[in-house]
Amino acid sequence: MRRAPTFIVLNKIEDEFNPIRMSVSLTEGKRAHVATGEYVKVKHWDKKSCRISDRYVDLYPDYSFVNQRLDDLTHFTVSLITDYRRRKELYLLTPEKFRFLVKKFLRDGEAPEGSATDVLTYYKSYVDRRQKEARLKDGTKKHELASYRAFERFVKSVGYQIGMDEVKLSLFEAYRDFLGNEPSAPLDVTISRHMKRLKEALSKAYVEGLIPQFNPNEIKLSAQLGLTRQARENIALDKDQLNRIIALDLSHRPGLRKLRDLFVINCYLGLRFNRWQEINGKNIVETDGVKLLEIITKKGKGKKITIPVHPTADKIASKYGWNFGRVMTNQKANKYLQEIAQMAGFTENFKRVARRGQRDTVEQIPMYKLISTHTARRTFVTIHAANGMPLTDIQGLTGHGTREMVEHYSKETPTARAVRIAKKFFNN
Repeated sequence: MRRAPTFIVLNKIEDEFNPIRMSVSLTEGKRAHVATGEYVKVKHWDKKSCRISDRYVDLYPDYSFVNQRLDDLTHFTVSLITDYRRRKELYLLTPEKFRFLVKKFLRDGEAPEGSATDVLTYYKSYVDRRQKEARLKDGTKKHELASYRAFERFVKSVGYQIGMDEVKLSLFEAYRDFLGNEPSAPLDVTISRHMKRLKEALSKAYVEGLIPQFNPNEIKLSAQLGLTRQARENIALDKDQLNRIIALDLSHRPGLRKLRDLFVINCYLGLRFNRWQEINGKNIVETDGVKLLEIITKKGKGKKITIPVHPTADKIASKYGWNFGRVMTNQKANKYLQEIAQMAGFTENFKRVARRGQRDTVEQIPMYKLISTHTARRTFVTIHAANGMPLTDIQGLTGHGTREMVEHYSKETPTARAVRIAKKFFNN
């Protein structure tokens, strides 16, 4: 099917020259709109032919050039789409890439202003644009800037500017090896995040037509580069540890006390952090004398979850009238929870095997540094599983999609499991 563009006059202000925009359908549901850089008066425009009427061309000599320009754009667009369809790659011609190629054509084959010829310059402009996006959190901007600085160190070590035509798998391999051999080599999971952010930036460059052939989005960080996505050690609290947090006197720090109470409540409710805001009286119902919390999941099909409110959670929440007000960000909550855990005496070291530069190393890390808002959800699963609650029931309360995910969340230690088994089965 021949996909010819249409041209539309914008604004349509009488007796003024209005801009002409090109619009074209690329694939089903995807349209691209590009400014042509040409102008016309509304009364001189023929909607049927999408060109300037012939009778006005003689009055305005520039109009003949405008019509010729629109003809050239039509021919270019049809040829471009036909070429992509012939190669069965029409799905790769995104609106962003199409706009870039049209702007390049309008500049007689030159790259649009602001485009970069080397990777570092483009990466810098990409990060600068991201830093100005209001929707991004400050933490995200900080991490993206750190990833750019890591790549900047790599380019400096290479000794020359890396061109866009050098974006290949070998570039990512060299960058991985550089990060793994730095004096303070980061964990593989951190290297993986640096690589992922670089890949996202260069994938954008590929869409914009700045990278000739290689598509960075096809790189598999784990399979091709051997990078693990190992997260930091996941832990859960047992009942004694939870009671130590509850017993802390935080009356002199009301903000910390509210966070501690919310954390404890969620050790009995098992909610994700993004649902903590919904712990309020509006979502509480009572059936047969049992107080229940009802919420709708945000993942999947949005099913309703009904959680019985544990007496301990009810007692704590009632002190606030089941209204905790605004909840702080996850990043701040994690920082203060580690402070609370340190105050509770969670200073014992945990051993973990970490990968740095594709080498396994054993590290000792204090327990309080492993505490986060998600520890509450893991604690909920672990305590109820240890008490013998069927995993299918736990799954119904947490909203997990599979039983395997519930098992993954259960973090009962080998010692705790052995003691529980002995008390339950060895006393007869």
